[in-house]
Formats: sequence, structure tokens, C-alpha cells
Amino acid sequence: MKNHIENIRASVKKKGYIPTSDQIRHAINIVCPDGINILDNKSAIVNEVVKSLSPLTPPTESEIVVETSPLPTPQPAEEQETGIVVSEGEKHELVTVQSSVLDVELSSAETFELCTQIPDVFDDYESFVVSVTGSLKAFIDDKFDKQEKQSVNDSISDLRQHIATRQARLDSKLAAGLNDVKGDLEQIRSNLKSRQAAILERLKVNSA
Repeated sequence: MKNHIENIRASVKKKGYIPTSDQIRHAINIVCPDGINILDNKSAIVNEVVKSLSPLTPPTESEIVVETSPLPTPQPAEEQETGIVVSEGEKHELVTVQSSVLDVELSSAETFELCTQIPDVFDDYESFVVSVTGSLKAFIDDKFDKQEKQSVNDSISDLRQHIATRQARLDSKLAAGLNDVKGDLEQIRSNLKSRQAAILERLKVNSA
């Protein structure tokens, strides 16, 4: 059907009109409702298309040049003719299969989230498979990156807490040791004073 449409479109363009695919399909349904002998009735179909477009103002030469320029705007109808539309069920099924192949376990919530990130329209089934595989790998990488980051942060936090605890214990022991040393020094000073007083007392006695 697509080849017939393009064939008829080329003939209509020669008459100064640029029909859409839907307009050509409509003319085909009028002339050949059973969908057969389309080429045999090409002239009648072309006339029917021109007839449907005749009330409209024919495009000028400059408009034709613009529409046939190297960068035309894609027509949605053409995309639908060559592409495929996938359902949520098909996405879910392929994601489940691909995750199994990659030996990755996904929860129902993760599977649903991944499916929402996958488009609905593709050029062909192979593009669909490639997209699902790529999305799955990106999803897994992101998941492990988050887990790795969290694990590293937890390890650093535990290490800092351990260092702080050991430092506090060390400070406590050092403070206790300094207090002991201070007590010893005070005791020595007290003993020295006592001995000094005793010596002075003896000297006084001897002098008398």
C-alpha cells in the first residue's frame, strides 16, 4: 500500500498539488473500495485526489521548493506506516526477559519504573530490544552507583566515629595521667616542705 501511495503522490504532484497519505487513501477507498487493481485505476484515483484538492488554492512554486527541501518535516502518518507501537505489557515482558538474561533481579516497583522510561514507538522491533537493553543497563548502573556511594559514605562515617571515639578515650586517659602526675608533684612538694621544716627545726635546736 505504501508503494501505491507514493506512486500516486508523484503523479498528483505533477499536477501542482501535494496530497497527504490520508487524502490518497481516501481516494483509493472511493475508486477501489475492495483494495485491488489500484494501479489499473491509477488515473481515476489521481483525478479523485485532484478533485478533492481543487477547491483549495494550489501551492506556489516557492512553497513546493520549501516542502521538497533537504530538511522536510516528518509526517506522522509516514512514521506510523514504518514504525511499531509497543504496549506496556510488551515492555514489561521484554524487561523481565532481559533482566533474567543479565542475571539481575528487579522488584515489581523497579520494573514498573523502568517501563515508564521506555518510549512507546520504535522504527522496528530490533530498535525496541536495543532501547530496552540500554535502559536496563543504565538503570542497573544508576542503582549500583547509588548503593556504592551510600556504602562509601557509611564506611567513612563509621571510620570518623571510630576515630572520634578512640580520640576521646585517649584524651580521657591523658587527662587522668596528667592529674596523677599533678598529684604526685604536689605530694613531692609537700614532702619537701615537711623535710625542710624538720631540718630548720633541728638547726634551731642545735643552735640553742
